[in-house]
Parts: sequence; structure tokens; C-alpha cells
Amino acid sequence: MTEKASEVIGLDLEHNKLENAKKNFVQVIKADASNLPFINNSFETVWASEIIEHTPSLNTFGEIERIAKSKIIATVPNPNGPYIGKDPSHILKYDLSTLTEFLQERDWKYSINGLGLCLPSGFFPKILRRIFVRLTWNHPQFSFNFLITGVSTSYNSSSH
Repeated sequence: MTEKASEVIGLDLEHNKLENAKKNFVQVIKADASNLPFINNSFETVWASEIIEHTPSLNTFGEIERIAKSKIIATVPNPNGPYIGKDPSHILKYDLSTLTEFLQERDWKYSINGLGLCLPSGFFPKILRRIFVRLTWNHPQFSFNFLITGVSTSYNSSSH
């Protein structure tokens, strides 16, 4: 990941996860996603992977939007999928329709796609995993995880 970005910062609240993240990130910071320690428009792109479901409110998107200049990529478990109930730290209650409705009301332009069935890579062939992603891409309700992509409607990257 660091080969494709000029700066990558890992962020988490748990010390153990930060220690593990040091192997993959140049810099790690202990912080809460609901109150990010960055100035407005700090990053061209913000990737929030499996974070939102650990926060008390979808309003965490507002904080992510605040620090992102042009793009947000987020993944969350499908609340009807097998993973949401396995982790007691998944505290946010949402479904696809409330998530879609919430994101449509934002100043950013969002899309939600399906990410397949998240099959273990060593057990299932890559082609089978790709087929499941293609089948669920436009039908996220059938996937195990949602991919949320947001694009700023106010930031023009060519002028900055």
C-alpha cells in the first residue's frame, strides 16, 4: 500500500492493533474515528476499512469527510451477513436502506457496492472469489461486506 501513496497513516484505538499495524504503515496513531486528530482536507483519499461499525453513529462519516479532500473508501459488514454479530465491538445499528438514505443526504456523492462473500483466500480459488464479487457488486444486500465510495462534490483536484 505504501508504494502507491505518498503518505500512509494507520489509526486505531487499540494498542495491540497499532503494534501490529507498525509492520505495514510508516506511521501509526492512537485515535478515535469520531474525533480525528487532523486538520481539514489533510488527505487526498481516506480509506476507512471496517471502522464505521465500531462507532456509535453514522455521523463518523462527517469526520472522515472533514479530513478527506476528494475521495473516501470505506468497508463495513453487511448487517445481515455472518460477520456483524461475531464481534461485540460492532455497536452501530444500521441496514442497507438506512445507510443508503444517510449517505444520499451528505454533500458527498456516495455509492454502495457488494464485496462478494469474503471467502478465505487459501481455501477458495481466486476465480471463485472474483465471481462472487461480480455477482454481488450491484446487489450489495447479498454480499458479506459493503464497499462505500465517496467523491467530494466541492473539491477540484486539478486546481490544487
